[in-house]
Amino acid sequence: MSQKLLFLISLSLFAGVLFSPFLRAKEFLQTDGHNEIIVRPSNDQQSTGPRMPSSTMIEAYYDADLASVCAYLVNGGETVDVEFNNLTTGDSFTFEIPGADMSVMPIGGAAGYWTVTFTLSSGAVYEGEFDI
Repeated sequence: MSQKLLFLISLSLFAGVLFSPFLRAKEFLQTDGHNEIIVRPSNDQQSTGPRMPSSTMIEAYYDADLASVCAYLVNGGETVDVEFNNLTTGDSFTFEIPGADMSVMPIGGAAGYWTVTFTLSSGAVYEGEFDI
């Protein structure tokens, strides 16, 4: 009986450690007043054959109060180059996230249709779009 209990406790601790980054990202994005940005792998990196769905490495949202995009890097530790383009006004901004797991990037409050590209130091590229 005690071995079974010890096994169950160990299993629950392992599951908590394994899934905590994803739970933290979800909590990070579920705050009122934020415009979630759906970030996906770049089309250039997607294969045409059968595969497992790719996990999202970056969670992001636009915060109107801060006039900024807030990003959470699920695995952190990598340097990320970020490029924002407002296709309506022509505004563009670039940032470098130096290995942090969270970043706040001020882009102003210019209304329009925005695209964002995240290029990780590993070479992986993720893209997203949003309206302000």
